Amino acid sequence: MEYVAGFLFSADREQVVLVQKINPEWQRDRLNGVGGKIEPSDASPSAAMIREFREEAGIIVPEWEPFCLVKNRGNLTHFFRSFADGNLDHISGQEAEKISAYPISELDGLNTMPNLGWLIPMSLDGAVLEAVVDYAPRQ
Repeated sequence: MEYVAGFLFSADREQVVLVQKINPEWQRDRLNGVGGKIEPSDASPSAAMIREFREEAGIIVPEWEPFCLVKNRGNLTHFFRSFADGNLDHISGQEAEKISAYPISELDGLNTMPNLGWLIPMSLDGAVLEAVVDYAPRQ
């Protein structure tokens, strides 16, 4: 399976939009990047990212920059970054999962997916253009 996930940052790079997951069960109540499965109708992973963010957050972000491809147990996740023109106070989800902007400085104290500890700093590093990571979290 192939997936997309994206991090939308505020213009000052102090906030990031995350989703509080309901499904799959192993992600329940954890914060993660906004995204989902790449559908056969998506022309590219970038198109899937635009669609997923629109469906879940209710806004169109037309420019997503790929920065990392993560291989994990036969699945591929394309990670993207984008930067808003201003703050992110207006962000709210369109589906059952809660979507909000969170201060990056406070993420360590929140229930995030473990890989966000390295994915978010990587996404803010302009020197990282397209990393490929073979990721197998410890059980």
